[in-house]
Amino acid sequence: MSSKPTTPTMAVLDGSALKGKRGWERILNATHYSIDGLRSAWAHEDAFRQEILAAGVSIPVALLLPLG
Repeated sequence: MSSKPTTPTMAVLDGSALKGKRGWERILNATHYSIDGLRSAWAHEDAFRQEILAAGVSIPVALLLPLG
């Protein structure tokens, strides 16, 4: 027999139990993990750096264009 949850409520409870954190602490941990991922992408992914630099140039240019 499978040990997977069989109902959505059990799945939510199981997922929460695995996280171990709730509320602001969970949000802060998620933010920390996201920042770590962005740092890793910047350090190891050439395409990521190119996309960020292209966005850094094209977004300000787009905002300065005189569109009606």
